[in-house]
Amino acid sequence: MKKIVISFLFFILFSINAYGQEKIGIIPFKVFGPYEVQYLKDAIPEMLYSRLPFPQKEIIRKDQLKDLLKGYEAKDELTQAKHLLEKTDFTAIILGSFTKLGDAISLDVKVLRRGDNNFKPFYMNTDKEAKLFSALEDLSTNVVAYLQGKPVQEKIAIKEIEKPASEQQKKELPRISIHPLPYKPSGMVLADINGDGKEEIVVSTGKEIIAYVLENNILKEIAKGQFKGIDFLSIDAGDFNKNNIEEIYVVGLNNGEVFTHVFELQNQSFSKISEIGWYVRVLDIPGKGKTLVGQRSGINDAFSGDVYALFYKAGSIIPEKPLGLVRDLNIYQILPIKFRNTNAIAYFDETDYLKIMDEKGKVITRLKDKYGGSILGVMKGIDDNREKKFTPIYPRMFRIENKDTDKILTIKNEGTRLFLRSKGFDSGKIALLNFDGASYKEEMTTEDINGYLCDFAIDKNREKVIVAVVSEVEEGKIYLFQNVKK
Repeated sequence: MKKIVISFLFFILFSINAYGQEKIGIIPFKVFGPYEVQYLKDAIPEMLYSRLPFPQKEIIRKDQLKDLLKGYEAKDELTQAKHLLEKTDFTAIILGSFTKLGDAISLDVKVLRRGDNNFKPFYMNTDKEAKLFSALEDLSTNVVAYLQGKPVQEKIAIKEIEKPASEQQKKELPRISIHPLPYKPSGMVLADINGDGKEEIVVSTGKEIIAYVLENNILKEIAKGQFKGIDFLSIDAGDFNKNNIEEIYVVGLNNGEVFTHVFELQNQSFSKISEIGWYVRVLDIPGKGKTLVGQRSGINDAFSGDVYALFYKAGSIIPEKPLGLVRDLNIYQILPIKFRNTNAIAYFDETDYLKIMDEKGKVITRLKDKYGGSILGVMKGIDDNREKKFTPIYPRMFRIENKDTDKILTIKNEGTRLFLRSKGFDSGKIALLNFDGASYKEEMTTEDINGYLCDFAIDKNREKVIVAVVSEVEEGKIYLFQNVKK
């Protein structure tokens, strides 16, 4: 037993000594391909960094690299790498490139050890990003073996990924039912308005809110309430005054000024219980859960300043503290998510592209398709053309927890997007987006729905997706879909 322990300790010390002799420098990769894969310049080095067992390793950042290569900017990669080894105490430099042309994808990695005259190349080719990133472990193993003087394969084999049973199912959320409405909805939420533990469907007509339950596959109205003096912008729900009944938050404009009216069910009808002159939204924030957040309106801009957490004090809604989210984005654009085990923000830009941004405000990636799509907005301030500025009120998104990177559930309205203030949508669907290691892709969708999707929700058990649809011909509809859990 003693010999075994001594041998084990010797093995550990040998491993530490072998790895400890190396100091690896990793340079940001070159990326050739569409916008949505440009984030891989930094992401690939970080993936390699996490997989290399050496205690001494470093990703050489762009500003640091610029200083180290001063006077060598026009030199070839080999000359630059040799210069880096001369100016630093790195024992090896790793660099490379990622290329995507159509369906063809390649990853080329080069390693230069101190004292070597040429790079040691490694490369992988495939037609699927997920396959490529699944082979990073093998790539890292070969790089480590090479640095230890062992024989290696330059071409890294791409293994076929066995699809899980869930991916072999139909990639469409099954529709359960469709329910006509005698009006055109402007928004909707799910909320437990009476404290019975069940969520009701609460729909805004633009002038009032109406609550429904689904009984025997029929929508049954159980309560309603009017909101006066504001033009509708959004609706949210949550029990933030802690009385076991979820409040309904209706946001709207009155003569260009924003107001949020708060309603609760009292005696079978909705009564207004509070009001605040802020935009209000309910966000599901990683590590915090459902959070009531608010943002002020600006003098010359629709939105101004930080996003604050809000809380109740003596029946009034009070701003608590800034949440430290991206200052230049408004609460309707954003969805805080977990992205590769770090906090990030998914958000819509003004042209409806969905982007992912890190905590420092750097855009990591942009999806190639447009999502969201809203006809609602705020006219305030003057734009670059000296015209009244239009700021969209973007549709909500939901994050679905999933390993190290959250999935995103979002509306995808289709139609005319010629001008910010003049959009026409005639069909759409709900899409579940999953990050496959390279970018977000549609994993599941609903069927294509005729009409403008004004709002949607997913129930607290993540079992059903409910969509409110405006149809020019048939007023409005509520669609129910079965969520296929992963």
